[in-house]
Formats: sequence, C-alpha cells, structure tokens
Amino acid sequence: MLARSQHQPPYVLAVVGRDEADIEIHPGGTAPMVVRTVTAPAGDGGMSPRARGVRGRHRHPGQDGWERTGSCVADILTDQLIGGRTRLLLLAGDPRVLHPVDQGLPGSLRRQVSARYVPGGRGQDGTWHRDGLSVHQQLRAWVDEQNRRVLRRIGEGRGANGWVVEGASARLEALSHGRVRVLVVVNDAQDRRTAWFVPGGAEASMTVPTTGSAGQHRRAAMLTGAEIRILEPGTVDAPSEGIGALCRFGGRPGDEVLTITSGAPVTCRHR
Repeated sequence: MLARSQHQPPYVLAVVGRDEADIEIHPGGTAPMVVRTVTAPAGDGGMSPRARGVRGRHRHPGQDGWERTGSCVADILTDQLIGGRTRLLLLAGDPRVLHPVDQGLPGSLRRQVSARYVPGGRGQDGTWHRDGLSVHQQLRAWVDEQNRRVLRRIGEGRGANGWVVEGASARLEALSHGRVRVLVVVNDAQDRRTAWFVPGGAEASMTVPTTGSAGQHRRAAMLTGAEIRILEPGTVDAPSEGIGALCRFGGRPGDEVLTITSGAPVTCRHR
C-alpha cells in the first residue's frame, strides 16, 4: 500500500493552449483531483492588482495571446504551489506559451518544485492529445529520482556520527528515539519481519513485547512523522538488510554532540 501510494504523489498538471489552460490539481493518493480552467484576459485592463505587480513586467498592451496566457497561468500556479506540500509540476502545451509560464515562476517556487514537460498539448477541439511519455511515466521517473537522491545521501552520510543508520536494529533504535527523518525500506515480499513498539516508551524490538497486547504495540514509522521511501528489490546501493534511514540529528542516544557558534563541541546526555 505504501509503495502504491508513493507512486501517486501530490502534483499539478497544467495543459496550456493559446487562450486558455486546464490546471489539474492532484492532492496525492486516492484523493480526487480538482480541475481549474483558466481563460487569459484580453488585455491588461482586466488584471488584478497582484497581476500588475512584480511579474507584471511581463505584461504590456502589445503582448500576444501566448504571453498573456502564460503569464496568467504562472500567477495561478504560484498561488497554488508556493509554500504547499506539492513538489512536482507537469507542463504540457505549445512551447510558445510554456516559455512565458516558465519565465513567470518565481525563484522561490523553482527551488521548491520540480518542473517537468510532458509531450502533447491541446487540439483545436480543446482536448489534450497525449504523445510520447505519459503522465504515469513522468510520475514514476520523478519518484525514482527522489529515491536515488535519498540513497546518494545515505551513501555520503555513512560513518558521519550517526546521521545514517542501516539494518533493523539500528533503525529501530533511531525510530524509538524519534530520530528518523526519512525511512528507506526495500519492498521484499519474502521479508516477513515485524517491528514492535511499546506505546509511551522507547522500547522497540523485533520480537513481541512481553507487556500488553501484541496488537496494540504494532506501530508504523509514519506515526513518528518520518518520510517513507519504498525501493524495489535489487535496487543498487540499497541500505544493508534492506532497511535504513536518514536521521534528524546524529550521534547515539545518550551521547549527542552539538556544535555551537564558537565551534567547540559540547557533549549532552539524554534524560
């Protein structure tokens, strides 16, 4: 279920034509999408005060329909995406209108969201003609890219004072102390191990706890607020034992090293 959900991330798809665009907002998972149809203003007179603001420099009475549509779509995408949880923007349409869309997106949004182009566009009848790569393939490529990025960070962080943990025991210890920021698991159907957590405490093990009901102790990593990345079996550079994590802070429980402004290390003990 987690693997399937991973390949249904939140994303926005903008299919842009000369005079109008369809913006599909996909919240992720099984949540229904929302479609907004945007019609470009005929001229600058109908623009909102915000549209005449910073990015208003792209607009003037001599703009053609491509530029007006692109600028309008860029405004709406910025309002929809900036500061949200969506990290993927898919754009489809004629390059003459996609260029002003791209130019109208602010730098803060570019750093937050990955923009990808999908072949195809709107025909004369207003329908979208899909050619080449499908949206599904673009989503999968983006998810695979995120997984490779996490694996690269795990490889770079090995041995860096506990910022990376690998193997079941080390990962359980990190989870039980709330250190895990990104949990990485290989989706191996043959691996039937179950992790058990005791509510209200830091106890965690690969065997059923001796206290309480076993069914009450099973807990998912998502309850700790960790992001979860699912890998296919045979993935290159996967963590040892098929499970690992990037941590929120390094060190070992009970002996964490902090660096303060003077650069002097200070040893702190968990209580």
